[in-house]
Amino acid sequence: MSIEQDVKELILKEYRSIREFAIAIDLPYSTVDTILKKGFAKAGVQNVIKICNALDIDIDSLSNGTIAYKQKKEDNDVSFDDFRFALYGEVKDLTEGQKEDLLNFARFLKSNNK
Repeated sequence: MSIEQDVKELILKEYRSIREFAIAIDLPYSTVDTILKKGFAKAGVQNVIKICNALDIDIDSLSNGTIAYKQKKEDNDVSFDDFRFALYGEVKDLTEGQKEDLLNFARFLKSNNK
């Protein structure tokens, strides 16, 4: 899955549609749609900044092909969302069987933590 597809999924988790997101960040729908289809590398810097700021994404992470939330200066702990997206980046290409094994392992860890 491409970084653009990952960002699209994130947008759709927080907004009802790409159009609603575009309106919220004051960009034309066609601009956001083109960025998600053709890539961030071809997008204007100001538009990428608007998208990242609206989603609270670290802009440097996009250039690395990952999604990471901005870290608050006073917060050194990894947030749940940072963990979730880091984990998602690691497991998104696993087979369904491997994902099931990972889930079973997580359940095993949880049951032994009681």
